[in-house]
Amino acid sequence: MIGRPVAVVILILSSVLFSYGVLLYQYTTSSQGLIFEKGVVPIPANQAFSYDFVMIYALRYDPDTGWGSMGSNASTSIQKYQLPTQTVARWAKDLVTFEVESNASEVIHVTIYANIVTGSTAESLDPPRGSDILPGDGWGTHIPVTPMEGNVTFSIVADPVQSDQPYAGRLYIRWDRIWYEKPFYNHGIAGVLVSMVCPIILLVRHITRLRRGERYEAS
Repeated sequence: MIGRPVAVVILILSSVLFSYGVLLYQYTTSSQGLIFEKGVVPIPANQAFSYDFVMIYALRYDPDTGWGSMGSNASTSIQKYQLPTQTVARWAKDLVTFEVESNASEVIHVTIYANIVTGSTAESLDPPRGSDILPGDGWGTHIPVTPMEGNVTFSIVADPVQSDQPYAGRLYIRWDRIWYEKPFYNHGIAGVLVSMVCPIILLVRHITRLRRGERYEAS
């Protein structure tokens, strides 16, 4: 038979184990790695500029194109990568960074549009994200993307500027993947379950004793 002091100690230890299990479950680490980086894409002067950066998430390996760059030219970069395996204990987020530097004598207005296909999701760009870049100044923006099957196309558009320079600015693009992991996920779940079992056992024993006492008094 478990006495009251022992039951109190068990409940205290169960509470401590429950709190510790929750901490283990919530503990998350992260690591970041570069997937793609393209710099010095010239923005021409005295004309409109448009550049598309396409991210393609695929479920299966394509022997014709493989993973990595599928193509790049003066107006487009296309990147195809395998969709990362997402679990409750390990998942990925992508971060796309656009930076623009200006050497123009006039203000450059740059706007970024996002075209999302299938299930892929990106931070809302409605309305599109725009900024005025002062002469000799720079501007950057970070857009988080949740990897899902489909395409995400970012269109960078710069209004024409009057400049005597051969180009009015430079565009830099960077794509980083951030992995998040719960290294003690299973330990946390186990700690929470064990911490709940002990109080349940004590409660069942207590209810059983009360019912036995009621039957004894009735007899």
